[in-house]
Amino acid sequence: MGRSFDRLVVTQFRGRAAAELAKAPPNALKGVSAADADRLGDAFGITTIEQMAANRMFQAAAAIARAASGVPGFDPGPPPGWEALFRAAPLVAYQTRPDLFRIDFGPVYYRGRLDGTARVLVVGQDPSVNEILAQRVF
Repeated sequence: MGRSFDRLVVTQFRGRAAAELAKAPPNALKGVSAADADRLGDAFGITTIEQMAANRMFQAAAAIARAASGVPGFDPGPPPGWEALFRAAPLVAYQTRPDLFRIDFGPVYYRGRLDGTARVLVVGQDPSVNEILAQRVF
């Protein structure tokens, strides 16, 4: 896994992989009681940590809090549902035309800021090692 979330979860969920924690109920998080988890289910239909993180109300609240802090936040990356889209990227179309495309890294997706302040669309090609490691374009 590479990253431990033990400090964020209650004892019985320590040592578990992120994918398993995502499927855990919200009360697996420290500070969320079973009653709180029930209320989340009643109010928002949330039954897992993954659903809590993907909930548009929670995302909006987090975006407002980030904007209020004065630090522009960057998109942490695509939600889990985008994985299928990435797997379906037409890499073979690029591979058949090596005279037109350099294909060392394949497609890199990035959506930019979450707070709506970005007003420029940049389309680029061939990210360097720095962009790949930082998972940020240009």
